[in-house]
Order: sequence, then structure tokens, then C-alpha cells
Amino acid sequence: MKRGAALGHVLLYAMALMALPVSGWYWSSVADKAILVAGLFVLPPLVAPHPDLYDVAKLVHTWTAWFCGALVGAHLLVALKHHFVDKDEILKGMLPALKR
Repeated sequence: MKRGAALGHVLLYAMALMALPVSGWYWSSVADKAILVAGLFVLPPLVAPHPDLYDVAKLVHTWTAWFCGALVGAHLLVALKHHFVDKDEILKGMLPALKR
């Protein structure tokens, strides 16, 4: 279970923090659309504009987003399973300590 949890966390973080943003950046680059980051600076394009790759880049980004959402949903379900079925302290351990 610990190995599965570790793999799930690595996969979730890799998808949400690397694959999803990079695929969106690639899609925007292919479409020749600038990405303004927090109103501070514009990201340079990853590749030259290429209208023929637009649909593929959009598909990759869309499926990456759906997969990331599925991972978040699975994470939630497993946390609830630990709390309600296994009745262990895993979910409680994720909550911040209450100050008294």
C-alpha cells in the first residue's frame, strides 16, 4: 500500500505540475498564442507556430487534464476509503492540528 501511495503521489505531482503545464504551453506555442504569467512576463514559445499540430496538441493537453482530474478523484476516493472503511488515521493525519 505504501508503494502504491508513493507511486500515486509521484504520478499526481508529475501530471499536475509538469505534464499539464508543459502540454498547455506547447499547445499555446503551436497556436502562436502568448502566455502571460501572473501579469508579469510572457513565456517564450516552446516551438514555432505550426497550425497542422494544433489539433494534436489540443488533444494531448485535454487528455492530460482529464487524466490529472481522474488522479485527483482517485486520490479522494482512496482517502475516504481509509477513513470510512479501514477506519485508520490516514485522513486525520492530513488535517492541520487544531490549536486550543
